[in-house]
Amino acid sequence: MLSVVVRKPLIGYAWGIMANKGHQDWFGNTRLFRTFQWLTLVWVASLCVRAGIQYYLWAQGEANALGIVRILISWPIYAATFAFTAWAIHRVTSDQHSSAIARQ
Repeated sequence: MLSVVVRKPLIGYAWGIMANKGHQDWFGNTRLFRTFQWLTLVWVASLCVRAGIQYYLWAQGEANALGIVRILISWPIYAATFAFTAWAIHRVTSDQHSSAIARQ
């Protein structure tokens, strides 16, 4: 969350390394920059939900339930958040690519 406050969203850096051949040229792209900020907050929220549920079970002393919940909610939360992230970035970048081609 701190990365959003200082206007350096972590999702943008991850995208730059993994999908943009290491180039961090997305700072000048307002729409992509805003998308990365929102996606960073989505990741923070999903991780906080997971941590909050696990903390509650730990505080209640529910070791068995904690183990089961960790298995059941961990990968679905990550998968859903990753899928949403990929979809949002694809939507923004493909819209911008289509606009650039139409202007030529």
